[in-house]
Amino acid sequence: MAALVITSLWPELLLWTFISSLLIVLCIVVNIYLPCDLTKNGFTLHIISCVFFFGSMFILMMYVIIASSYFSVIFQILVSCIVIMFVVHNAQAISGARFAELVPVDFLLPSVAFFYHFVVLFLLSFSAHQYKFGTWTMVAIGWLNPSLLKENEES
Repeated sequence: MAALVITSLWPELLLWTFISSLLIVLCIVVNIYLPCDLTKNGFTLHIISCVFFFGSMFILMMYVIIASSYFSVIFQILVSCIVIMFVVHNAQAISGARFAELVPVDFLLPSVAFFYHFVVLFLLSFSAHQYKFGTWTMVAIGWLNPSLLKENEES
């Protein structure tokens, strides 16, 4: 992750940090006004996330084979949906007064979970601006799919 941060421009890095943080905070605020109880339907959330996960793996393989940026965006959206579902689920468990709730003494698990969700959303942002520079990341990805190097050399 440090190599990706170094090769990124500071305004983009700060923008994606702000967007990831805003998305996490927005999910937590939406949790306050959400009338349904997602903690009661934890199994359903896991089934939906498995479907999204397998769909995202299929889309990722299509991205490696075809090298179209549309597949990258679809992959980012699917993984973001998985993360957002679990952010809202964890926020409901933390806020309490639902089917499943955490005790107030247990503060370490939710903080680590929200940090993990933030890191996943933040890492997804790097694929949006990963091919701008002729860095080792582009060469490493180009090793997997040489057509990416040709596309970047032409543009």
